[in-house]
Amino acid sequence: MNQLLELSRQKGNPLVAGCGQSVAQSSEKTFPPMGKVDSAMDLDEYLSSVSRTLHDFRNTVHVLIGHATLLGMREPEGSTAKKHCDLIVERARQALDTIMELKAKPVGKKPLVDVCKVLEDAAISADVIIDKSIMVHLNVPANPLYVQAFPQHVQNAVLNLVVNAAQAMHGPGIVSISARAIETDGRYVIIAVQDSGKGISENILPNLFTPYFTTKGEKGTGLGLTNVRLFAESHGGTIHVVSKKGEGALFEIFLPLKETSFAA
Repeated sequence: MNQLLELSRQKGNPLVAGCGQSVAQSSEKTFPPMGKVDSAMDLDEYLSSVSRTLHDFRNTVHVLIGHATLLGMREPEGSTAKKHCDLIVERARQALDTIMELKAKPVGKKPLVDVCKVLEDAAISADVIIDKSIMVHLNVPANPLYVQAFPQHVQNAVLNLVVNAAQAMHGPGIVSISARAIETDGRYVIIAVQDSGKGISENILPNLFTPYFTTKGEKGTGLGLTNVRLFAESHGGTIHVVSKKGEGALFEIFLPLKETSFAA
């Protein structure tokens, strides 16, 4: 891959791109705490709309798996093309698992997952799916940070933020992914995605997590950031964004940290 992918597991190093400060450190305007979706009716309508697309989307994913499998069979084992085809099939099957979880409430307790490992996998996937002129930097601590969640849900939320950041830059830049533990009104893992873009206009910030709100015209669904917000809230957390015009944007997902992984 031509894109620079830095995988560093250095404890205590701060995130250093874009606006350069976390929600806790920044004096810039921040949004949220967002609270819940504006009303129960808004959420019901949103979930109803999503559920109506699941069947068609599942069929589309099956077609994608079929074509990627056929293409992979034509490539030599160990080749870059073969690895990419296998990755497409793997991610598509994970998407099918997510669809089935949406159609029926997942059975069983959410597992403990190391956020650091999930972010390493997300950074590798990001390197494949975003523009090659954008560098991906990863900074996670050497020790694991455990949260209670399905790993694919965490990765999907992070990739949503990474793709949004890459699209907002409109050219070369840096997307930084990091994780750290904090102790505030409880113990949390902060998953941060920060870009070196032009920042978000102040009039747009309050609407970022509203269902169907998009600045991408017909190319956008307005559901990506809503999904990230619902993921965070359904896991007992929240999401914040800090942005200053001309200095990039920083999105932080707060998730409850399991006691065994906290290091002061």
